[in-house]
Amino acid sequence: DATSGTSLFSIQRTDVLRVQVYVPQTAYFGIKDGDHAKVTVPELPGRTFDGVVARNASALASGTRTLLTEVDVDNRNGELAAGLYCLLHLEVQRTNPVVTIPSQALIFNQDGLSAAIVDDQGQVALRKLDIEYDNGASVDVRMGLKAGDRVILSPPATVADGMRVQLAPPPPGKGKAA
Repeated sequence: DATSGTSLFSIQRTDVLRVQVYVPQTAYFGIKDGDHAKVTVPELPGRTFDGVVARNASALASGTRTLLTEVDVDNRNGELAAGLYCLLHLEVQRTNPVVTIPSQALIFNQDGLSAAIVDDQGQVALRKLDIEYDNGASVDVRMGLKAGDRVILSPPATVADGMRVQLAPPPPGKGKAA
């Protein structure tokens, strides 16, 4: 007994799956239809699925300043199911170069937002930062740092300009550590 407004069935196309993602404003000018994307699914470690940007909203959502973007993912082999949680990787050309650092390197105090960097002699310098994007685990720094700067992770509240610290060797397989 079907009532008004009740679906009797649904039709799904499964050879191509559509992934919808909200891209931050900082990447708006770098997203173009036809761009390649990679999709990974946590439950399928080591597997990568190819996708292509099929379309985007062409306008940012006013409340979030994000761009709704749709990526079509090839699923001819039927390995993926509609509704799976996935991670989408887009290579976006940025209009402004940024440096990405872990959020635990940030210093919040009465002077604003900064990070402590260390030179080769172990001398600390505090740098005021202008953040472009914050995803919780890391931040994209628009101004205040440059590629190759060594930042102090979890700096103590007493860290100050000119302070001397001893550099720790980098962990195996990692970049420079301080």
